[in-house]
Amino acid sequence: MILALAFFLGGLLIVGIFLVQYLLGWVKVDKSFVLPGTQEVAAGMLVSLLSLTVASIYTSLWIWSYTLRNTAEGFLYLNRLNARAAVVAALLVCLVYFVFIINRALTVNITFVSNMVRAGLLLALPFLITQRLGMTIGLVLGWNLVQLNVFGYPVVGATDTAVSIVHLRHFGPAFWAGYPLGLGTGMMAMVALMIASGIITLWVKWRTGRAVFDGSLSYYTPRVIPRTAVSENTQEKQLDLSSGG
Repeated sequence: MILALAFFLGGLLIVGIFLVQYLLGWVKVDKSFVLPGTQEVAAGMLVSLLSLTVASIYTSLWIWSYTLRNTAEGFLYLNRLNARAAVVAALLVCLVYFVFIINRALTVNITFVSNMVRAGLLLALPFLITQRLGMTIGLVLGWNLVQLNVFGYPVVGATDTAVSIVHLRHFGPAFWAGYPLGLGTGMMAMVALMIASGIITLWVKWRTGRAVFDGSLSYYTPRVIPRTAVSENTQEKQLDLSSGG
């Protein structure tokens, strides 16, 4: 439910950006059903769906779930920061890592880097207030899939040979539209992601009654093994010893 909602929201935001750019004359539909090489539409879409799904899950798990949580726990363990400060410090580390992963070519562009930092903050927000990755994964997947395979917008880190339903010609200013680096590097995308963050925050507050950043990510929660599992494991060991195994 959460993942599907975020997926729909991510795709809807791209549709909204396209409509605004189209009305402003920043994009024109050049042709439809762009098929690089000998690819079939269904096969090309399936390949993109699988690759983008894997990328969305991997980056969300590695950056926000693993690195952010463990780094925050480490900062708190040092007894130098309180819980919220530990999460903020860990978030700064993750943002640097996020920009480095996205910017593999090490593009020295202040606008690009600053927009990627903002994007990282907005993508981290759902995880910070829910401690679940469903919203982040769904938002990234819906955003990238519609961006790349519906409208053919360039996606940072994605291949230029992807199948797209339409092909666009771009005329808009790079600061707002993000072209040619990618739609996610423009200010229109940042505004869209801010709207998404507001919608997600309101939805979480409506469903749970609260949407706050309390720093609880920095507290280590050990795995609790059920007492029944412990007793069963002990009995098995005793049987092995009695049988001489």
